[in-house]
Amino acid sequence: LVVVPPKSAEVTRIGKRKSLIRVVGLGSELDLQWRTAANTRGQPPILQAQTSIVVDFTEETVELTALQRFQMTGSVNRVTVQLPQGFRVLSVLGKSVKTNYTVNARNRATVEFTESQTDGTPTEITWTLQRKFPEGGGDLTLQGFDVEHAKVQSGDVDIVRVQGLRVDRPDTDNVAVGQIRPALFTAPRLVRERPLSSAYRFTQQPFRLNLRVSHIQPQVSVDPTIRLSISEEKIVLNASFDVDVSEEGGTVRNLEILWPGWKSAGWTILPLTAAGVIEKRTVDAKNDASPIRLRLTGRRGGKFTVALEAERTIAAGKNGVIIRLPVL
Repeated sequence: LVVVPPKSAEVTRIGKRKSLIRVVGLGSELDLQWRTAANTRGQPPILQAQTSIVVDFTEETVELTALQRFQMTGSVNRVTVQLPQGFRVLSVLGKSVKTNYTVNARNRATVEFTESQTDGTPTEITWTLQRKFPEGGGDLTLQGFDVEHAKVQSGDVDIVRVQGLRVDRPDTDNVAVGQIRPALFTAPRLVRERPLSSAYRFTQQPFRLNLRVSHIQPQVSVDPTIRLSISEEKIVLNASFDVDVSEEGGTVRNLEILWPGWKSAGWTILPLTAAGVIEKRTVDAKNDASPIRLRLTGRRGGKFTVALEAERTIAAGKNGVIIRLPVL
């Protein structure tokens, strides 16, 4: 029996069949209630799972971080979870989770606990998975984290806002998945205080959430500053381009400087003195009509500066020089 005493009393178990009830400030009456404890011996455990998924993007990858909370009746020493298709597991963490896990041919991962989890014990597993970013954007299907033999399953999917990306849901036919306010995410520590673009909640497993990921067309403005240092023998050009990519207008990874005929005009483009925001610069000296291509160190938004330095000699006896300037 499980005895429910009044608030002024405490119950101490004595062995398997006795309980000692201590009462403080006993009045003229004492009411006790009791109920029969559930006997789960010989019965399969009852498992419930709540899953919070955070979706983040880099230029090359999609990363899922999923926090699964388990409540159970009975004794459980392992769980089997259906993993999302197309993702690879980076880590599986949890206070009561063994470091090794197995994944079978059906993409189901079995995770063992360091000791059996029993009635009322809240248990957590944190998954980190990754896949390649859809080439040029495209469709992304989220599913998985279905816990085998769990009687009740629900959860949410939080999409981290990334500048330059638009993440939409093209279809809303799945009634088991509904959109919610981003402020209502249930796993804030997974988001690391980053803003969310959208959030969804699913009420059963298996669930399926179709997303469409696309790059936002960048809105770019450029403020050039070009300095010419002229002596009797040569001209040195220092070009500085202040680039401003609107925060609401996407990001850029590649830029082009137009300077047709630079080589035939006698210019020599000087090496980069510092990499700065430029990862690679491509100059086709055999075809000076082609643009000078700049690859940045990553997709960039906001304000930044790119520079170009060049020089040319002045032939002796020349009275004038025509200079065509580069344009970004």
